[in-house]
Amino acid sequence: MDYNSLAEELLNAKNSRPKIRFDRTLSHLLNGEIVILYYLEKHGGKAYPKELSDELVVSTARVAVLLNTLEKDGLITRKHDNPDSRHTTVMLSDKGRQFILLRRQELLTYFSNVLENLGEADAVEYVRLQKKFISAMKDEK
Repeated sequence: MDYNSLAEELLNAKNSRPKIRFDRTLSHLLNGEIVILYYLEKHGGKAYPKELSDELVVSTARVAVLLNTLEKDGLITRKHDNPDSRHTTVMLSDKGRQFILLRRQELLTYFSNVLENLGEADAVEYVRLQKKFISAMKDEK
């Protein structure tokens, strides 16, 4: 099998997708801020910026920019752990928790509708293949 040609076909399909109403929301959700909020929610509501940098695989400077935006929007708070302010804990605010719940529900509703449009067999197969694809990406070094 020519996997390069298949990969080219996949890239072309992804690049030629029609503009969909949810594209802007998805782009916003995938820009890093939402990943930070989900990470905080899954890890007891708090983390250190270095953990977030490692999770997003981006520089600590990029994380600082994302945190500034999230803090400005009231979705997180920061607390200095020691007197010299070198260690900061990032915490999910109540507003951040509600934001995550709302966005998660919006995404579930959207994807549920898309999967329903595929039909039962194709939807089940699509989810199976996506999980397998993601697993293969994790294994790729």
